[in-house]
Amino acid sequence: GESVTHNMPPEVANCTTASGRNYRAVYHDAETWNVWSRRLNVLLRHNTTFPVNPQGFAFAEDIVFALEHERRRGPHPDIADLIFIVSTQVRLRFQATSLNGTGGPRDFMIRNVQGQSGAIARQIDLDAAHTRITERDEVPILVHHTATSKLYQILGADDSLGLLPGGPPDNSNRETRNTTHCSMSHASLQGELPDKFRRRGTDCAIHLDVDLLLRDGIRLYRSAAGVILVPDMMGVQYIRRVTLTCRLYTCPSPRDRTRYRMPSSA
Repeated sequence: GESVTHNMPPEVANCTTASGRNYRAVYHDAETWNVWSRRLNVLLRHNTTFPVNPQGFAFAEDIVFALEHERRRGPHPDIADLIFIVSTQVRLRFQATSLNGTGGPRDFMIRNVQGQSGAIARQIDLDAAHTRITERDEVPILVHHTATSKLYQILGADDSLGLLPGGPPDNSNRETRNTTHCSMSHASLQGELPDKFRRRGTDCAIHLDVDLLLRDGIRLYRSAAGVILVPDMMGVQYIRRVTLTCRLYTCPSPRDRTRYRMPSSA
């Protein structure tokens, strides 16, 4: 997937993090851009009242209004700032489209690619927002990365349910995601996780049986970022094996690696 559509006004293509200027040539420092990016991410993924369409898109004007009315001091981003954030991002977190290619009123729409929860997630139609996977050759492997501390709850007990969208219930009232995120790649031997996944404490990989999932009608969707989203429960019977990954901060050096047997990626 791409961060912005090809029909964007040409000046959008000139935005770079090196210049720090949006398409209206207004400059902001790197910290301001980062703060606004985090605020945009939270709004489009977890806000309890913000409206989005079935694909997860919202008009840029509505986003500006919502951010301006948050309980925090300014400055606040305008439309040009939002488009800068989307067009210069390193990770494919956001996407923006131009309905008419003009940049005029009610022309730009922005969405978060994946990871929505609660009220935002309930507004999204997975079939409209993502690509449904129906053929085995579309998913060579399927891996869910998590923490070893969660393994017993996932598969260790007699009554373990396997992988649940949003994770197992806890005692909090917070709403979680409505899909399980999976990757079509292994972690590297250095412990770097695929799809730029960075959740702290992730140190193992649950390998899933794609053939059985498809045979049993478990729904698989590919997001624009290439991540597989699974809205259905995946019971223990779909788990083939679990392997440890090497954390970045504990990974042995190349010199010491011969003394360690690294997890197999097969």
